[in-house]
Amino acid sequence: MALTGIGQTRTLSPLAHWRRHVLEDRWWVPLAFWAILLAIVVMVSLPQSPSMSRQGRDSGVYVYTARVILDGGVPYRDVWDNKTPLVFFTNAAALLFFGPDLWSLWIIQILSFAATGGLFFGLLSRLYAGQTRLIWGGTLLFLFQAHHYVLNGAGNFSELYALLPQVVCLIAGYRFLEQPRARWVLLLGASAGIAFLFKQNTVGVALAAVPALLLVRSPLLQSRRRWHWLALAIAGGLSVLGAMAFYLAARGALYDAFMATFVSPSQFHNWVSGRSVPPWETLRGTLTSPAVLLTMGPLAPLAIYGWVLGVRRGLAKQIRSRRDAILAAFALWVALTFVLDMALANLSNRAGDIGYAHYFITPMPAFVLLSMPALKRLANFRPRQRRERALRLATWAYIVLVTVLWLPVTLIGQMIVTGSNPLGDEIEHPLKDYITETTSPEDSVLIWGASSMLNFQTQRPSPSRFHYGYPLIVPGEYSQENIDQFVDDLEANQPALIVDATLNDGDRIPPLDPYMRAAWWVSGGRRDVADLSAVYDFVSDHCATINRIDAYRVYRCEYDSRAT
Repeated sequence: MALTGIGQTRTLSPLAHWRRHVLEDRWWVPLAFWAILLAIVVMVSLPQSPSMSRQGRDSGVYVYTARVILDGGVPYRDVWDNKTPLVFFTNAAALLFFGPDLWSLWIIQILSFAATGGLFFGLLSRLYAGQTRLIWGGTLLFLFQAHHYVLNGAGNFSELYALLPQVVCLIAGYRFLEQPRARWVLLLGASAGIAFLFKQNTVGVALAAVPALLLVRSPLLQSRRRWHWLALAIAGGLSVLGAMAFYLAARGALYDAFMATFVSPSQFHNWVSGRSVPPWETLRGTLTSPAVLLTMGPLAPLAIYGWVLGVRRGLAKQIRSRRDAILAAFALWVALTFVLDMALANLSNRAGDIGYAHYFITPMPAFVLLSMPALKRLANFRPRQRRERALRLATWAYIVLVTVLWLPVTLIGQMIVTGSNPLGDEIEHPLKDYITETTSPEDSVLIWGASSMLNFQTQRPSPSRFHYGYPLIVPGEYSQENIDQFVDDLEANQPALIVDATLNDGDRIPPLDPYMRAAWWVSGGRRDVADLSAVYDFVSDHCATINRIDAYRVYRCEYDSRAT
């Protein structure tokens, strides 16, 4: 009803009612935004759906760890891995809320990445207020680049989840530059701590903040509250780390967590490299990495332009306005963040192996932000001649093509290779049915190698917290302690089956069978591993080969009842 005068009313027509409550109130805009964003995220996530990709090794490790946590176990104490713990709890949340199968992992990735994309859109909205097409273009570039199949492979990588706190860190830092308040630096520190708990080397965005402010000669450094702000940022990070440390300490797992997440990765990477790698070799490996060339390479001119512009603006002696000072500080921060992210991504010097392409998910927020000034200039360019119009159109076509082409190519290739489709059944491990049919749910099954996804998919527990072989193979006292405990676990928990997956899991963990091991050495397998003779003796004493399926060797184990 609407008033037309004193004592008079008239009824709104259906069209007027619709215009009033839909177009004017605009309650539908947030819903439409999130629906569109979610649809795009689902689309770029299709190659990682369980019906299109087999579960990867890292994903198998994470989700098996999550399964143990949900069963009452504690990470590191009851189930070992060298990653920081939030990826395990994220996987546990997926299993808890969406079910104990592979689709739950896909759903949690979609939700996490959609939230990240929404926050990135919000950041661009503050940087480029009112330029809707540019904001959407930057968001789409981020969604396609950060979820590029070359980087994400089969999915469920810790780096993808760490994007969310990384973007929160950027937002908090920018809001602090706009309006210096304690809450923003506290949020910056806390988000950096959360990113660290997803992956140790995702904190470049936080580490670059102070150098950026120093180089840009920010007036914030002259404030009497500068030390207060720094203390709050540190307190935010330490509060997150402290809460996790308290949880682990209360459950007797803090020492194991420290050894697994700090000592073990360093020893393992040094052993993998086999030598001390100079910084320039690491830099060359990063710049020539197939992952970098395939994902960042085609758009590198945009990012290089933005990086040079950001450094020039940040180091400029004269800044005309407060707004320009804020943007200059933020631009320099992003430029330094990208350099740090690229350096931290390849600390292990394994960038040349496409299997470690997921390391380069981390620099993607900074990479896209660096590309934005070039996109803005291109969007604002008004050609006057036909040649200029053709060149502008060709440039846009190139950017769109190299950004989105990987998706249809990947999907078509997957459908040809797997014979599946995005709406099909999940692709299970080829040994899943065999293991479930030949064992009971109470039986423990040892997967010798790095294929913990078999323990998860078959719902058969590992007999040891060392459910894959990496913590056992690096020569040294730490590995020897792990080997001794591993053999004790085998004696106590007596696996019904042992599946030797080493021929599928790389050149680091030796096969159990001595003849297979000799052939494996000839083909390039590592000889310089820790002394695993106690493991070999256990298998020789209790187990015998009962089957060979593809490249997997299956052992059935029997035990003297008097010994038990």
